[in-house]
Amino acid sequence: MSKLPKGVKGYECKHAFYTEASDRSGDDLILVKRNVHKEDGTVIPEVNFVENYEREFWVVNEAHRTYEEKKAWEDMFKCRRYKCRQTELTNRVLRALGRNPSGWTQQSIAFRSPYVYGADISTSALIKRAYMDNFPELTRESTVGVMDIETDVVNGDGSTIISASFTYQNNIYIAYTEDFAGKLSDYAKKLQDKYEYYIGGIADDLDALLAGDTLNGKRRQVLERAAATLRERSKVQINSKLVASPALVTDYVFRAAHEHKPDFVAFWNMNFDLPKMIASLENANIDPKDVFCEPTLPERYKKFKYVPGKAIKQIAGGRTMSKHPADLWHKVYAPSSFYLIDAMCVFKQVRVTEGNRNSYSLDAILTDELNLGKLKFKEADHLTGLDWHVYMQTNHKIEYLIYNIFDCMSIEILDDKNKDLALTVPTLCQHSDYYNFTSTPRRLCDDMHFYLKKHKKVISTTSDDMAESLDKHVVGSNDWIVTLPSHLVDDNGLQLLEEAPHIRSMLRVHVADLDVASSYPNTGSFMNMSMETTVRELVGVGDISEYDKRMSGLNLTAARTNAVECSGTFFGFPSMDKVLTEFRRQREAGELD
Repeated sequence: MSKLPKGVKGYECKHAFYTEASDRSGDDLILVKRNVHKEDGTVIPEVNFVENYEREFWVVNEAHRTYEEKKAWEDMFKCRRYKCRQTELTNRVLRALGRNPSGWTQQSIAFRSPYVYGADISTSALIKRAYMDNFPELTRESTVGVMDIETDVVNGDGSTIISASFTYQNNIYIAYTEDFAGKLSDYAKKLQDKYEYYIGGIADDLDALLAGDTLNGKRRQVLERAAATLRERSKVQINSKLVASPALVTDYVFRAAHEHKPDFVAFWNMNFDLPKMIASLENANIDPKDVFCEPTLPERYKKFKYVPGKAIKQIAGGRTMSKHPADLWHKVYAPSSFYLIDAMCVFKQVRVTEGNRNSYSLDAILTDELNLGKLKFKEADHLTGLDWHVYMQTNHKIEYLIYNIFDCMSIEILDDKNKDLALTVPTLCQHSDYYNFTSTPRRLCDDMHFYLKKHKKVISTTSDDMAESLDKHVVGSNDWIVTLPSHLVDDNGLQLLEEAPHIRSMLRVHVADLDVASSYPNTGSFMNMSMETTVRELVGVGDISEYDKRMSGLNLTAARTNAVECSGTFFGFPSMDKVLTEFRRQREAGELD
């Protein structure tokens, strides 16, 4: 990076993908999506390949292997530094520990040793941090393209794609199938004419709203920008294509995304769109990696895997509950110039502390944030839900395609207002992979890796089993959350039924709740709790019960509030009632001065 081409000021890494060669050669590659910052101020997105990058890890020298339990970090001077490709990491770690690798060993098992450090940070994070260190002043908002599909609800079960659109700044692409188009001729011209009419009409509606005096300054500024964007985009030429199959619809929009190279390609509720796009390719015997991956990526490095977020989570007592679709975090492993992401899930995650909204549908969020809503048509105002889609797909095909386009465009306008993808996600992730956006502990470990290196220390390496032999003596990590079954709740709800005033409902007023937002690992951070700062760990206090020990842990951060209760439990101090009774006795007995 020290020798820059003429006219180039530097490079900004937007994200990086790690991939292994499929030919079992042991080669690997990191695809780097970066911005080329020119001396004249222009910025050009490009893809760069780093093959067989050698990452670092450290192993404690034998003279300093005087402990058996993992430490949080170790001094560099006590360790030996090694470098290797990621594909060689497990075997190189074993050899550095003096073991001879035999067959395949799971990496997390090799990391059980307390003498291995800095080995589980990803190579993509290391590459991204190297760019940040070399060109710290080069930063730019991330660019966002949006995709959306529509499926056949007239002749099918809603799983067959009939159209898909991709919008990115002033570029609009849409493909639709012959089965959907039917006998309608001259689609492109009619689509363009009606598109200008409807999108211009939305801008007119916003202008009318701005003409009133019901908006505050901030909301007015947002709507002015949205109206100007819509007015400009209503004149954009649409790139439309009639294709023979759903697979070609998917292929068309992804070719457009690869051409323009946005930093993110977003969906709203990606778990609806992506499985159907994948199925459309597989049904046509097309390997998804050939569509989703960067076209210039060597064939042996192409790979594709979609991992939807877990819709079920386990709660206290081993019970399970369903998670809202907006609470999920879907991951797409496909080396490309863009990162596929669910804008709905990002919207929820960024605002996790505000609680749940009534709805996370695109229509509801657009209405709340932009006074927009999804595109409507007066011919179908009397319909909702599935009936609306059936009617529009049958009777107003052109308008339905414009509806498809506007779903994408509206998400771009939403992000222009909130900057969730343009700024918030990249800022919170920094050098960490976007896969780990919802994993605060993983991102914190990445941060600690680079922080400790500046102080000549190296962070420990996590394994598949982090339990220590003495852990059984301390307060357990289970059963901290206890829920009360609904049938045991006191029957003191409001009496709301006019016809049956004696019946109590499950609704109540004056209900209070207190939670520590993201208590792990933030509580440990602000209290400076770690292996390094812990001299002794509590095992027992006299005859204090397990329950009271747990309560002391909970009350530690609120000791001022719970001081009286803690003093009574742990030091035998009298309760406030006993103190008051004794005070009255002494006053009546004349024992007080």
